[in-house]
Amino acid sequence: MHPFRRILVYASPADEDQLALELGARLARSTGASLTLAGVVEPQSFSRPFRRAIDELDARCERERLEAAVADLRKEMEVRVEILRGTAWLELVRFVLRDGHDLVLKAADGMGRGSGLFFGSTALHLIRKCPCPVWVVGSEGASPRRVMAAVDPGEDEVRGATARRVLELAVALAGEEVHPVAAWNAPGETLYQSRMPPSKLEAYVRSAREEAERGLKRALAGLPIAAERVQLVKGDARRVLPALVEKEDFDLVVMGGLGRVGVAGFLIGETAETVIRSVRCSVLVVKPPGFRSPVERDA
Repeated sequence: MHPFRRILVYASPADEDQLALELGARLARSTGASLTLAGVVEPQSFSRPFRRAIDELDARCERERLEAAVADLRKEMEVRVEILRGTAWLELVRFVLRDGHDLVLKAADGMGRGSGLFFGSTALHLIRKCPCPVWVVGSEGASPRRVMAAVDPGEDEVRGATARRVLELAVALAGEEVHPVAAWNAPGETLYQSRMPPSKLEAYVRSAREEAERGLKRALAGLPIAAERVQLVKGDARRVLPALVEKEDFDLVVMGGLGRVGVAGFLIGETAETVIRSVRCSVLVVKPPGFRSPVERDA
C-alpha cells in the first residue's frame, strides 16, 4: 500500500538537523510520492518604503536556504521548492488545499517543560485545521521502529472509520511493528460503586469493555496485525496512552483527531490534544471522515 502521493515538508528554521526533510525523502523513495519543501516568509513590520524590498530579500534568502538543503537530494529525485508569504500555519494549510497534498511533515520545536515534545503554535494549528494527516517529527526522525496505533473504536460510525484509517496508515508505514492500543472505561464507575448493586455495576463495566472490544475487532478486521500486539487498556486515554508510550518505548504514535466534523471549524478532541502534549515521541494525527478545514482555499 502506498498511502501518500504528494508529501509537503515544512522547512522550519528550528529544524536544524532537517529531520522532517529526511523523513519526507525516505517516504518519497518508498512510495514514489512527489516531494515539496516549503518555506514561509512572514511579513516584517517595516515602514512602507522598505517593506517590499525587505520582504523580497527575505524570500530570496529563504529560497537559497531551501535550495541548499535539497541540492544533494536532487541527484536522486525531483524536489520542488516553494516560498510562501504570510503566517506559517495559515499559508501551509492554504497550500495543501490548493495543491492537494496528502501528508504534511513538520519537525517538533524541541522538548517542552512537561518533558514532552514542544508543539508550538504552528504544529497545533496544522493538527487542528490541516485537511490531511500531519506528522510532527521528533528526535528519532526518519526511522521510527515501534509504532503505536492509538484508536478509539466507539460504536458510532465516525469513530469506527477514524480507527480504521489510523490502523491502515500505521500498517502501511510500519508493517508488523504496529501495536494497536485502545483505552476504555466505564464512565461514572467510581461514583456508582456506592449507588448501584455490585452485580449491576459489574454488568455495566463488563458491557463497556465488550463494546470497546467489538469496536476494536471491527477496526482490525482483515489487517495483518498479530493478536498478541493488540492491547485493550482500562483507564482514561489521556493518562494511560502517554504512560504506555513511555513504558514500551514507542517512537511514533498514530492517532485520530476527533472533534466536530462536517462543518468548517474543526476542533481536535480533548483526548488527542492532551496525548500529543504529553508524549516524547513523534505523532502522526489523522483526520476523521467528514473533516472540513475552517481555512478557505484562497485568501
